[in-house]
Amino acid sequence: MMELVSIRAFEPEDIGAVIDLLQDVSNYLPAADTITALAEAFVTQSDCLACVATHDGRLIGFGSLFVLNRVRGGRAGIIEDVVVAADLRGLGVGRQIVDALLSGARARGCFKVSLEAGISAQQFYCAAGFAKVGQVMRLVF
Repeated sequence: MMELVSIRAFEPEDIGAVIDLLQDVSNYLPAADTITALAEAFVTQSDCLACVATHDGRLIGFGSLFVLNRVRGGRAGIIEDVVVAADLRGLGVGRQIVDALLSGARARGCFKVSLEAGISAQQFYCAAGFAKVGQVMRLVF
């Protein structure tokens, strides 16, 4: 476990560093003139928890949780965009981020949390308590 990592809430000024981290796992890059508006829209949406991991002043990780109200009652969480700087993977930073998101899900009354995981990340999420269930289907526009 990496020592002296701080997990805190995402703030709009973190957006540039978060986008840089996400470039490691996705090739989508928003237009530079939209980044400030994207950050503001992201932090003001309801039922979203986003956190960053920092170490020695460097933003080294990110993750987000979205909470949905179900039609029959109950709340479900969806974890998105968990990412850690490539040079610091395997040191427990991702687990600290996921644990913070799961704690937030419990505090918000979620009865379950779901996520999508690539094959390379499945062992990581299983170690965090997740189980493979069914198949994910997706339509990308």
